Amino acid sequence: MLDIIGKKLAYVFDTGWEYHIYYENDHKVTYYIASGPAGGRFAYQEAIYAEIVPGIFNVVWYEETGTLVSQVVNLNARKINGFIAFPQWVWRNPEKTHGRKEEKVDQLLALREAGPDAPRKLVYMTANIRTIEDIGVDVPGVF
Repeated sequence: MLDIIGKKLAYVFDTGWEYHIYYENDHKVTYYIASGPAGGRFAYQEAIYAEIVPGIFNVVWYEETGTLVSQVVNLNARKINGFIAFPQWVWRNPEKTHGRKEEKVDQLLALREAGPDAPRKLVYMTANIRTIEDIGVDVPGVF
């Protein structure tokens, strides 16, 4: 099992956007966006993990909104390098993504289909990890 699995992190991007993420198991991430344009969003996604070197991981997921996220998580240096490709509809109206995914997934899928998708807003950010907790695998109700 990869060392990142079962960890919960709180981090703040250089933009001031605050995120909390739980690397729940070897195929899922759960997160809460505390601030920034998508602040107030609670979601979970199927994820792919790769260990680059010990303590450094690439985690990638595709959201129901159409947003693509790739993180390089450096637990050793407590840093995250994040790349996000936002569909145009999300970038223009991030408040439509607020709330709990499980309560509005059908609405989010309809918004994704309606678009517009392009041109995508590409964002690259770095973050400082404030906290790292090892809470275990598949813990329910983290957020």
